[in-house]
Amino acid sequence: CGEVARLQAMGFSEEQARRLRGLQPRLDPQRREAAAAQLLLLGLSAEATLSLLERSPGLLWTPTEQLRERAGELRRLGLDGGRAAGWRPERPDP
Repeated sequence: CGEVARLQAMGFSEEQARRLRGLQPRLDPQRREAAAAQLLLLGLSAEATLSLLERSPGLLWTPTEQLRERAGELRRLGLDGGRAAGWRPERPDP
């Protein structure tokens, strides 16, 4: 599957990619990939990213631009992956 291959290219194992793909199955794959990419850019490992998204699947519904802005703010504040692991933006109302 193309989505699994793209997630593997980001650093997820095949099993992690399949678990991530199973989160919010109706969600557009590009949105899922964008959310994962922003968390990886914060310095989270693939396992930490997956764990955070499994605990807070609503993050996948956060608009990509909002994730970029929040991630940028965290990077400007000097927060690395280990300290950013508890960050959970509010899910916007549809």
